[in-house]
Amino acid sequence: MIDFVGDIHGNYYKFSQLLKALGYEWNNEFKTFIHPDNRKLCILGDFINVGLENNKVLETLYSMLQHNQVYIIAGNHEYFLALLYQKTYYNKPAFWYYIQRNYFTLFQEFTNKRELFYQYLDWICELPVFIEFGHVKAIHAMWDDSIIHKLRGINTVGNIIKIAITQNDFKDAVNRLLVGIIHKYQPPSGANTIFFRYRWWDHDKNLPLQNMFIHKSETFPLPELQHVDINSIKTHIDNYVIFFGHYNLQGYPYLTHPLRCCLDFGGAKGGFLAAYRWDGEDTLHESKLVWV
Repeated sequence: MIDFVGDIHGNYYKFSQLLKALGYEWNNEFKTFIHPDNRKLCILGDFINVGLENNKVLETLYSMLQHNQVYIIAGNHEYFLALLYQKTYYNKPAFWYYIQRNYFTLFQEFTNKRELFYQYLDWICELPVFIEFGHVKAIHAMWDDSIIHKLRGINTVGNIIKIAITQNDFKDAVNRLLVGIIHKYQPPSGANTIFFRYRWWDHDKNLPLQNMFIHKSETFPLPELQHVDINSIKTHIDNYVIFFGHYNLQGYPYLTHPLRCCLDFGGAKGGFLAAYRWDGEDTLHESKLVWV
């Protein structure tokens, strides 16, 4: 029995409310959250950045992990932060320069707790980027069997980074799992570039191609279809259940697919922090969604 949780993004308040809604209780003996029915959480990545309570989120997740109450995978925010950490390992001023510029909420919280931050970063480097529970899979942005099989023997952030910084093809493949397929569109008006995300989970629904690209507020322009590389959007997925986050879907949480469940509905960006209560079913049901 596993409760899969979407992108927390440093919002401890909503995370604590979701824990309560899922039935997790504070245990004074172990100083962590535990479910009375022995359920466990699975965090689908992007648990840091954006929000202002990163330290509380990290402290809680680390404690739950130490007491075997949670599975955690890294998302793109954790992975690229760890990549920066590795690249600037011997140049801490450069590291904190980029933290202030690109991860400002983390900079605010940890600039006076740097040693603690380094401990969390070392821990993040030990996290996997995907987890397999038999026929059920968990990943942050996108599942692709053609890439996953290359990572099974090296599935930690630290191990993957060591290869990614020397092999561009490997780096691009890993980025596909962590950020999905993105189509960059430059409006003729000269406005800012729009980054459309590909709805890979709907690849079997035979939707019009323009409907397979989503953005929070923009509609994919029909003339842009001629620039879509069809080969680049092909995916390799078998018929198993996949839980993922990343896509900042809009509105009330809904079941995205009977086998592929996105749980990112903008929890730290004015939307809902969502979870799915999985009890071993082979086909997902919308009634199992929980959100706050």
